[in-house]
Amino acid sequence: MPDPTSVFQSPQSLPAQPQGQPQPQSQTPQFSTQPSVAENPSFSQVGATVATADPSHIQKSPFRFLPFILGGLVVFGIIFFIVSRVIGGLKQNGPSLSTTPPAGSDTQTGGDVARPGGSQKTITYWGLWEPSAAMTDVLSEFQKQNNVVVQYQQQSPKDYRERLQDALKKGQGPDLFRFHATWTPMLRTSLAVLPSSLISRQDFEKTFYPAAAKDLETPDGVVGIPLMYDGLGLYYNKTLFQTAGKTPPTTWADLETIAKDLTVRNTTTKKIDRAGIALGTTTNVDNFSDILALLLFQNNADPANPSTQLASDAIKYYTNFYRALKVWDETLPNSTYAFATEKSAMMFAPSWRAFEVKSINPNLDFGIAPVPQLPGTNVAFASYWAEGVSKTSKNADVAWKLLVYMSSKDVMQKLHNASAQNTPRLFGEIYSRVDMKDLIASDPYMGAYIQDAPKAQSWYLSSRTFDNGINDQTIKYYENVINSVNSGDKTLQEALLTADKGVKQVLQLFGVLATPVEGTGSRQ
Repeated sequence: MPDPTSVFQSPQSLPAQPQGQPQPQSQTPQFSTQPSVAENPSFSQVGATVATADPSHIQKSPFRFLPFILGGLVVFGIIFFIVSRVIGGLKQNGPSLSTTPPAGSDTQTGGDVARPGGSQKTITYWGLWEPSAAMTDVLSEFQKQNNVVVQYQQQSPKDYRERLQDALKKGQGPDLFRFHATWTPMLRTSLAVLPSSLISRQDFEKTFYPAAAKDLETPDGVVGIPLMYDGLGLYYNKTLFQTAGKTPPTTWADLETIAKDLTVRNTTTKKIDRAGIALGTTTNVDNFSDILALLLFQNNADPANPSTQLASDAIKYYTNFYRALKVWDETLPNSTYAFATEKSAMMFAPSWRAFEVKSINPNLDFGIAPVPQLPGTNVAFASYWAEGVSKTSKNADVAWKLLVYMSSKDVMQKLHNASAQNTPRLFGEIYSRVDMKDLIASDPYMGAYIQDAPKAQSWYLSSRTFDNGINDQTIKYYENVINSVNSGDKTLQEALLTADKGVKQVLQLFGVLATPVEGTGSRQ
């Protein structure tokens, strides 16, 4: 979950891991309980050696073989003593990687605690939003169970994708790392494939929300595991709604009516003192591109083809909140600040904006509702982060094992609680697992996102990934369209023709071959 005040960017991908159950690697040398013939000659071999000697040097006494027999017994005793000590040491000091349950399991299988002197693997983990304090308990338990050292490093969001991608290309990157789900095309060559023996594609699709399957499944297999979920919610000022006798709108028609009713203008200057909703512009609407993507999807438009009539209608609808309805304008502060200071009655935003709202105005009484729908639609927008494994990692088996462990119900809940306790957040990451929805379905902040999650789609209009790549470049073309229309510099169709060429170039640059709408499968 992003820090509301931070700027962040994201990684690229590595060569793919072979599928199949990764075999635990022994932490101490394995010894056989049977002595080697080469190292420990048997009595028959001793006799064969004697048979080659000069008979004239051998006494004919019946005790002539006694020295050899006694010597053999001594050697056997020494070998037996050494082997016994080695086997005992193995039992005490040689734990192997314990088996962790798949993502659909509720329990974790413990292993031996790592002891000093044991052979340990070390894996590096680059994170973004969770500080080390929040990860300590989760990672320490895994380390104890598996005799593994996990070096977690919270990265700065600044130039994150470029730094990570550069490190991965040089073979110097982390074993596992966080990346935005929409970065899969950019990281395709660096992302390892999740072994189907750990989580099958079918189980993956049952465990996580549908957006994960579309974003993280490639023809080669699953390339990431989401440990959180986020999207868009409708923030509304409860006090203003109660005073006006309003309830959160469930349709866009209702939203328009409420936005007009709650807009207040200065009687002298006619300027907006309080906006009904923050919509219609780009410069002062935080997350405007996510909102636009939502409208495109609900209007059954393909974002990869901006010049179509369906896309044109969606964009026109967005700008009308500024141009026709006039419930928002460019003189108002950024939408999050405007909402927090009661300069706007409503806004659309991801869940983490609630932290920013509360930090600006701790006393503001607000709610978050699911996004409104057009008649006959049932579509929301998702924007979330996932964890991936480097294709060139020498410890990919352990890295995937850790991610499967972290995506289990018990550990995900533990991380959720730790994130809330060790940061200024109101709540931890929203659960990405479908079977955990009931735990937060009634939560005043997270409940709306969970309600929309089963019907949410994502696309390369995800704001504030700051990837300097597929999202930022695509957003820029759509931003130019809205700004041109609002300023009157171009007609909507003229602006869309330019955007159509630009968006297609971006998608070709990053190898996106298709951009299906709902139900058509992976975009990769």
